[in-house]
Parts: sequence; structure tokens; C-alpha cells
Amino acid sequence: MLHGRQAEQSVIAELVEGRCGALVVRGEAGIGKSALLECSAAGARAQVLRVSGVESEADLPFAALHLLLRPVLEHVEALPRQQAEALRGALGLGGATRGDRFLVGLATLNLLVELSAAGPVLCLVDDAQWLDGESADALLFAARRLHAEPVAVLFAARDGDVRDGDFPARGLPELRLRELDAEAAGNLLAEQAADLPPTVRDQVMAEAGGNPLALIELPRMLTPEQRKGAMAPLTFFAGTAQPVTDRVLTGFRVRISTFPAATRSCLLVAALDHHGGLEVLARAVSRLGASLVDFAEAERAGLVRVGPDGVAFHHPLVRTAVLLACDIGDRMAAHQALAETADDDRRAWHRAALTLQPDEEVAGELENLALLALRRGGQTAVSAAYARAAELSPDPGRAVRRWTAAAQAAIEAGLWQRAGELVTRARQRAETVTLTGSAQAELAYVRAKLEVEAGRPLDGVRLLHDGAEATDDLPSKLSLLAMAGYYTWASATHPDQLALARRTEELCPDGEGQVEAVRTVNHSFRRVLEGDATPTLLSGRPGRDDHIPYELRCLQVFQGIVGKDIAGMLDAPTALVEECRVEGRLGRLPQAMVILAIAEVLGGRHPSARATVTTGLALASDVGQPMWRGYLAGIHAWLSAVAGAQEECEAMAEQAIRDADHRRWMPGAGWGSVPVRFWTSGWAATKRCLTGWTGR
Repeated sequence: MLHGRQAEQSVIAELVEGRCGALVVRGEAGIGKSALLECSAAGARAQVLRVSGVESEADLPFAALHLLLRPVLEHVEALPRQQAEALRGALGLGGATRGDRFLVGLATLNLLVELSAAGPVLCLVDDAQWLDGESADALLFAARRLHAEPVAVLFAARDGDVRDGDFPARGLPELRLRELDAEAAGNLLAEQAADLPPTVRDQVMAEAGGNPLALIELPRMLTPEQRKGAMAPLTFFAGTAQPVTDRVLTGFRVRISTFPAATRSCLLVAALDHHGGLEVLARAVSRLGASLVDFAEAERAGLVRVGPDGVAFHHPLVRTAVLLACDIGDRMAAHQALAETADDDRRAWHRAALTLQPDEEVAGELENLALLALRRGGQTAVSAAYARAAELSPDPGRAVRRWTAAAQAAIEAGLWQRAGELVTRARQRAETVTLTGSAQAELAYVRAKLEVEAGRPLDGVRLLHDGAEATDDLPSKLSLLAMAGYYTWASATHPDQLALARRTEELCPDGEGQVEAVRTVNHSFRRVLEGDATPTLLSGRPGRDDHIPYELRCLQVFQGIVGKDIAGMLDAPTALVEECRVEGRLGRLPQAMVILAIAEVLGGRHPSARATVTTGLALASDVGQPMWRGYLAGIHAWLSAVAGAQEECEAMAEQAIRDADHRRWMPGAGWGSVPVRFWTSGWAATKRCLTGWTGR
């Protein structure tokens, strides 16, 4: 029985019985989130899949998703081929793929839908704040897209003390748990410790503050004299201002410290490699002179449960208490044992935990791990592995390159604050060494991305110029200059725009093919900023070329829709969108969808444009691309105005202008203001504005 949670149980029951949708249960440690999930599982008439996030696993790509889907992996073959390959590759079950983490999300969604054909499905995700980033992305992608399928997803996430901010549950309903009221708290305490005298019970109630875990655990921390009320006040609680969860943590730590050394060794190995499985645990603890039998005392104390799938801790605070109760020597010995027994992903991390001085061999292992994670679509894991490799790099030049790669992966994962921290580390190390031109270009590229995100696009352009001047690598130079031209044009009006556009054009080398395309595009941008309403068009139609940087291909397709006949203007942007979809590069789709939506608007295909914009907006929010989200919101505002949906138009225009004002980014704001121009100036002026080449 859950005391005092009838209202919360009703909310969850409505979701589970309705069998469609998702809900995030939030609250402090020990407030009862796990108990609510357990209760929902016990009463569900559905197939239940469950997983718990673990802090030590947060840098292993798709670790949590693998555990959640492990019981149903035989159904992966029912998915479309490319989705099945992406999911198998992400989970390390097949050949490595160049998988996009959001394609893995699509595969996760469709796998859950496939399972639901045989009956309702309930997914329970506990301690979601500690999910690895890739698993969180995939599960949230799927959860936001559950509409009519008999699939329900429950997330439980702790408030505070989480990695990189709160659990990112944008767009999902939330249920926040508060402390139990006095009646419910009293009933729970009476159930757990009926022998306490009234004075002791009252003090425990006061100390617990309505936290269910504290109400259960604080009585267990009392000495026999304290339980009888023979010691007043209760000296264990007196004179402390610790939060109640910290006191519970202290109690766990004290209990663990009384266990035999072999039991503590077993608990420590399980805490450091929670999901390694019993076979791995058995091999690791044997190297420490223990065996699985030594878990028995901790089991009898109610702190862990050992089963066929591994060791489950009574509460995440128990795992934390284990780490605090063991000294650094014990932890190093446990990491060594796991490094000798764990799989490749975990082995590299355990070796890194043992390494206190720069070591190129270990750094190289971590870089290889980053490359493997990259092929599996795990950008958060890529960033973490590169960052640790940089810390262990004895050579300053390699360290800078690895810090830069870590920052780039963090940007791809949408972790902008983390990317900024990593770039700072790269720049600090760069002061001690003369960088190669390619290293300077890579660092300039990442710094420019951060400047644009921070609302300083022209500062980003200056960095791109520096990088382009530093490198002799032609593809890299062209990519930097293509970005520089576009960011200059797309910036809000500024006195330096024209000078920067001219400088971008000057830096473009002479040549044919890609070189000519970059020069032509940047020449056109410069003419637009000078007030010329007629852009210089590329000869021929842009086509597929794997050697052309993606930024340049987008610009070619974007420019190609200007001046085309109605029938032909949709071909290239449609092909670009389909290419991103087929290759699983959903992280690039928002930009491609912007181009397609503009072409559809110019071609008079408003229903298709609305569908494209709606899908693109959802994706841009998922992948953390506010620039393209604002651009799409502006196009959405224009379409809403044409359809006569005034409130929708105003909301979308407000979002587009807000994003534009924050980032000094012109296109979204331009589209957001188009409805006014349409009403006052007519279609001809509006069409000129829509092309983006005039009407600044």
C-alpha cells in the first residue's frame, strides 16, 4: 500500500489504463517515485519493460536503451531495414553503422508500436536523470510521438543533483511528488516501526519531513536505547542541519561500513559496473578474494537484491553510500578487477579511472572508444570519451585536437554549455603549443558554432575567416567559407556585414567544381548585402556528391530554388530531405526541411509546406537547433496568416522573432513579419521577401 499517494496513483492509472502517452514523475530523492513505478507495474495488464539510469553508466552510449529492450530484441527484424540496422548498430548487436541517434529514436518508437500489436506495452524508466544521453534522446523521441498506440511510458527523475541540468522532458506532462501529509506519514511510520514510543515516533516524524524513504530508514538507524526513548534527545539527529536525504545516506554508509571486507568489495564492484551481469561480477569479485555468496549479508540487510540479471540496489542512495564507505585504495582495486573482466566499452573507462597521470596508451583507447561511439550515433558518449582522452594526453597538440572533438560532439548532442567548457580547455592547452593549420581550423569551426548559438553570428564569421586562412585542406576551407557567407547574410543588420561578406569572397580560392560553387554563392551573398536584388545563380542543378561538405550542399540547393520554374524548384530540396532520411541523418533534417518548405511555399503547395514545417519544428526542438526552429516558426507564421489562423500566426511569429532577437538571426524574424507585409504590400513584395534575397 502506498500511503498518501491516491491522487498520484489515479493520474498514473489513467495513463496506464488509457494505454497511450507518457508522463514524467519528479521529486527529491526518497520521495516515492520508484514506489509509484513499482505499483503501476504490479497493476498493469500489459507487457512491462523497465530500466533504471545509473550514474556510472551515463557515458556508455545506448546502455540504458539496450537494457530496456533486451527482452524484446527478437522483434527488431520486423522494423524497416534501415531502422533495424540503426538500432542493432546503436546497441552493439551488429556491424557498426553511421547511425543518427534520432533514427534510433524512430526505430525505438516503431519497435514499441510493433510490440503493442500483441497487447499493451508499459515502459518504466527510473532515475531518468542518469540515463546516458543517447538513450534519453531515443526514449524521449519515441515518447513525444505516442498518439493512438497502446503504449505508455513512465519516467521518474530526481530534482537537483543531476548531470548537465534537469532531465530534458520538454513537451511531456509532469507529475511532481510532494512530501506526505502528517496522517499518511504517521501511517507509514506505524507500518514500518510500530514499536516506537510516541516521543521517538514524533521526533522521527519531524526529522523525516514527510519523506517516505526517511520514514522507513531513520528508525533503522536508531540504537536500541534510542528506540526505547531512553536517550533524549536522540543524539543521532540532534544538532544537525543536514537535509534528510543526506542523513539517510549517512545511515546507509554507517551500515555498509560494518559489513565484512568481502561484502564491501562485492558491493563496490556492483556499484562501479552495475549492469555488467552476474558473470562479469563473479569474475571481478573473485580477483578481490570474494564471491557472489558474500553479497548475502547486504541482501539480509535489505540493501541489495541479487538475481539472474545482476544486482539491484534498494535505492540509488545505497550505491552512493557504497562509494563513500570505501576508500580510494578499495575503489582502485575494484576498477582494476573490472578492467580485467568487463567488455571493451567499460574496460577503457575502468582503465581511465586507474590512470592518474598522462598516458597516451589509455588516451588512445578512449579515442578509439569515441570513434566507435560515433559510428553508433552516440554523440554524448563521443564527447565524454574524447574529453577524458584529452585529460590523459601527454602531447599538447593531441590534447587540443581531442578537446576540440569533444566540444564538437557536445554541440551535436545539444550540450551547448558543456561545449563551451570544453572549448575553454582546448584554448588553454593551445596556448602551450603551435597548432597545425587543420587543428586551428577545427577549433575555429567549433568556436564559431558557439558564437552563433550565443547570438554573435558575425563574431563567428570572423573565427571562420581565421580558420580558413590557417588551413591548406581544401574541403575544410570551403566548408568554413560556405558557413561564413551564410552566417553573414543571415545575421541581423549590422555595419560590419558588407565588409565581412567581401572578406569571405576574397578568401575563396580560384578553381572549378566545389570551389566555383563556394565563390558563386558568396558572390551572391555579397551582392544581396550591397542591395542587388538579382542573385548570381549556379550553373546546372545541384546534385548528390558525398565529397561536398553538407553546409555547402544546403547552400547550393537553397540558392537553386530562386528563379527556378515551379515544376523544377522542388526536385533538389526534396532529394536533400529524402537523402537525410534514408541515411538516418535526422539531426540535419530541420535545415533541409527549411529549404523544402520555402520551395513548397513558392510553388504554392501550402498544405505540403505546413506538413513539412510541423515535422521540422518537432525535430528542431528534439535535436536542440533553435536557429532552425525559429526559421521554421517564421514560415509557420506566414502559412497560418495565409490560412486565416490569426492566433496561431501570432504565436508562431512571436516564437520566430524571440529566437531571432536572442541570436541576432534574420531569417526567422523576416518570415515572422511577412504576414504584415502580405496584408499591406500584396503578393509581389511578399514573394521577394520570401526568397530571402531582398526585403531585408
